[in-house]
Amino acid sequence: MRILSLAAVLGVLIQPVGAQIVAPPTVDPGEAVAVALETPARAGLVLRVRPIGQEGLGTVIASHAVFEGAAQVALIAPARPGSYALELVAGERVLSRAALEVAAVALTLTAPAEVGPAQPFKVGVSGQRAPEDRIEIVRGSAVVVSVNVGEAASITLDAPDTLGRYALRYVDGASGAAMAETVLTVTAARAWLGASSVVSPGQTLRIEWYGPAGANHAIQIQRADGATVVERSLAGGTTRRGALSLDAPRTRGRYRLRYLDVRTGDVLSDQPLIVR
Repeated sequence: MRILSLAAVLGVLIQPVGAQIVAPPTVDPGEAVAVALETPARAGLVLRVRPIGQEGLGTVIASHAVFEGAAQVALIAPARPGSYALELVAGERVLSRAALEVAAVALTLTAPAEVGPAQPFKVGVSGQRAPEDRIEIVRGSAVVVSVNVGEAASITLDAPDTLGRYALRYVDGASGAAMAETVLTVTAARAWLGASSVVSPGQTLRIEWYGPAGANHAIQIQRADGATVVERSLAGGTTRRGALSLDAPRTRGRYRLRYLDVRTGDVLSDQPLIVR
């Protein structure tokens, strides 16, 4: 939140004494910015970036050497939205200042509305973020899951074991404020499968699964006509969750990957599989 306007803060600071700098007034977080110098730079100059807060100018967060004779300096805008001052300095003497506003970019979360207990699921993040920001699953006031977002376009989380309604939040790592939020419901799931939907003939297919692992339960790859091509029994399992590998059929075509009870034929989970 901007407490003081740029004009209010910069207006009470020392007036520039030459070597004017010119920067775009507003940029996006992390954007490449070209700062122009109205007169060619002399040796020994530095362009530095300082945030503007409630108490005025903060400590320097970035410094860029200015080459002698340069007409502009390239820098990367801060990742955090807010108000900043650019300063051209010689030693500790400030020759010129310019205002720079880093605009807030809306963040959005993309995730399934419903997942099964302990089921891995992907959360997509769009918009500017910082590696120290977090994705959290929250129930009431309790944080059940918390993972740093890093640089990846999507993050894989494991759903809570307990059924119910949760909040899935994107949390600012610096302030702790929720910047985006959606609802996540953990529902009773008989079983689920997680695997690539398109593979090459004979490729080893890694399959993550969740389910009762009953005596008659198995994971199968079936042809479109229902004939079983590959089967792996889950009988004797000691957990309700695991991973296994099957070799994809060597014949190209459309198949079904299924978790089922082979005695009753009851399909507990099903997804398409294309071999091409």
